[in-house]
Amino acid sequence: MLNKKDEMLEIVICKDCKSKEYYGAMIWYEGHTYCRKCTYDRWMKESNYKWKPSNTDYVFPKYIDGIDYFNS
Repeated sequence: MLNKKDEMLEIVICKDCKSKEYYGAMIWYEGHTYCRKCTYDRWMKESNYKWKPSNTDYVFPKYIDGIDYFNS
């Protein structure tokens, strides 16, 4: 059951791409916070597109555990 007071499930806006993300899934990098989509894009670019997200590399609305808490 979803705990409505769980701040990690709070929805925030990525300052880089303006998309929605869970607060608990934001990633710190070089003094900035990025959503998983931005992070995966950066990882692909840094690896010259040799790395690609797998089926378990989730983006919003799925949380890092693979569950969609957005509409819960």
